[in-house]
Amino acid sequence: MRIEIDNLEGPAVQIVAVGDTAFTGAVAESEGVFAEDVREFLHSSDVSCVNLECPLTTVNAPIAKDGPNLSAAPETVDILKQGRFDIAVTANNHIMDHGAPGMWETVEVCRAAGIETVGVGEDLPSSYAGVFRETNGIKTAFLAFAEEEFSCATETTCGAAKLELTAASAAIRKARRAADLVIVNVHGGNEYYPIPSPRMQKWYRFLVDCGAHAVIGHHTHCVQGMEIYNKAPILYSLGNFLFPIGGKMPKCWNMGLIARLSAGRGGISTVELLPCKQARGDGGIRAEGLGQSESGAFESRFERLSQIAADTELASEFWSCFCLHRKRHYVNTLKMGSSGFKGCCVDMAKSAVKSIDPAGLVSACSDFIGCLLQRKSLREQNIMRLKNLLSCPAHHEVLGTIVEMERKGFEPSPEILAEFERLMADCQ
Repeated sequence: MRIEIDNLEGPAVQIVAVGDTAFTGAVAESEGVFAEDVREFLHSSDVSCVNLECPLTTVNAPIAKDGPNLSAAPETVDILKQGRFDIAVTANNHIMDHGAPGMWETVEVCRAAGIETVGVGEDLPSSYAGVFRETNGIKTAFLAFAEEEFSCATETTCGAAKLELTAASAAIRKARRAADLVIVNVHGGNEYYPIPSPRMQKWYRFLVDCGAHAVIGHHTHCVQGMEIYNKAPILYSLGNFLFPIGGKMPKCWNMGLIARLSAGRGGISTVELLPCKQARGDGGIRAEGLGQSESGAFESRFERLSQIAADTELASEFWSCFCLHRKRHYVNTLKMGSSGFKGCCVDMAKSAVKSIDPAGLVSACSDFIGCLLQRKSLREQNIMRLKNLLSCPAHHEVLGTIVEMERKGFEPSPEILAEFERLMADCQ
């Protein structure tokens, strides 16, 4: 797939970017992880970036969080060297899975392998620092931000650069003054949803308005569409690159895109996209080029996702379908999380008695009994899950939409709902 933009001024630089990447022992033992067509595409770049979705560390100190704590052996950096990656994007929701020691070991392991890291720092201000590369007289700045999900730095602690619009805007404008090109990576959005939410669409366009020449999205574990906004490509999500995992996963888990951007001082001139696929073979996990028929179906799907992503009204309609689809999960998570607060249940019961609210009293008592019966570890897990729902912008947006749709009695059109279900078939 090739998309022409025609912004080119001056000598060209080739930039390659791939999606979510994590490793297991099976991959670490494999030789020649990349199929020949993928390897040639990767090696064609002047600068290449990989979203490193797990710490490369010997530290085993999982932090308290919602979701799995990932890690891989430091030796697996050899796989990144096979791909000739120059920059590891480390602003994501897993880089702090084993605390500061795990993060800093990852930075050192990459640095020793000749790979720079972007998107983490010893505190929040330093996490916004970019990585700069010069090719053919063109200086390119790479920045990376992540939505809040247990890994972000604070004013006094290390971690990932938080996707906070004021700070992100300042970082982009600063990089724009120092470089000819600014490439922004963002880790965010809703997992297993192939269309950007209204907030994602607005925020990613804002990053272009701030000076980004391209925005590259990660995290959703499925490919989303792209749009050309003010002559800048926004790739909402490249999907997974190499992310082997045990058990049965949705079809989308094994599908991804490799992007190659041709650029000059005037911006991005061409975007080339190579569909890729993870497959289990004799040598372990591999990334492989798609067969002709499968590639054609993938391209058709990608074109439709891109049409939706570029249409604000249409994307909002599909977003409503997604929120209805996830409504039960989010409501149950809220209920389970709030039941972990014993004092709140008691206060709710007292309030119900004072206001003569039998239903409220029954609900409060039920929650209190449920809280007493929960194991401490389960109660803590539910509270962490609740924290994530309330602090992560992607989850917060779902909750807000659910409440608004419930208030208005919203029902999606049968046509949009039917297409939504078809598009979601690969993601379930």
